[in-house]
Amino acid sequence: MIRNLIPTMLFSLYFIWKIDRKITYFFIAGYVIVFLITNLLLKGLYQIKEKILTNEEELNHFLVRGFMEIPVFRMKRQFPNEVKKA
Repeated sequence: MIRNLIPTMLFSLYFIWKIDRKITYFFIAGYVIVFLITNLLLKGLYQIKEKILTNEEELNHFLVRGFMEIPVFRMKRQFPNEVKKA
């Protein structure tokens, strides 16, 4: 994607520069602003994704433990005692 995007940007900026140099500076500034904003958004989204995955792993840990303990407690007749503790 980058291999296709950068040559296209440079090619179009070159022709805009040939027409009017002032407009070219605005386009370059716009490209930089868009790049910075998308970079910040991606960093924020990766942090949110990491938090979600961490919380999901913790939830799965407790769910699996709970589902495994229920049959064990029932088989060993400890289930009423464990319910009283909880």
